[in-house]
Amino acid sequence: ALDELRQEMTTGRGVEPTRVTFGAFLKDRWIPHIEADDRLAPTTVNAYRNAAKHLIRLAGAIPLQDLRGDDLDRA
Repeated sequence: ALDELRQEMTTGRGVEPTRVTFGAFLKDRWIPHIEADDRLAPTTVNAYRNAAKHLIRLAGAIPLQDLRGDDLDRA
């Protein structure tokens, strides 16, 4: 497993540990990404923004690398 992890990090497939929160990720990366996607209807982008707002309020303080499905289920 360690060799596999090393290979993932070497090839760029792995994710380096970070303390970025889920909320910061949504605000700084995900929302701008969906806003720039011209394949999405404006109503879809708006719905995603609203969903993100609620997720940020309920689970935004969790470090992204610690986020689990249970956290999202609770949110």
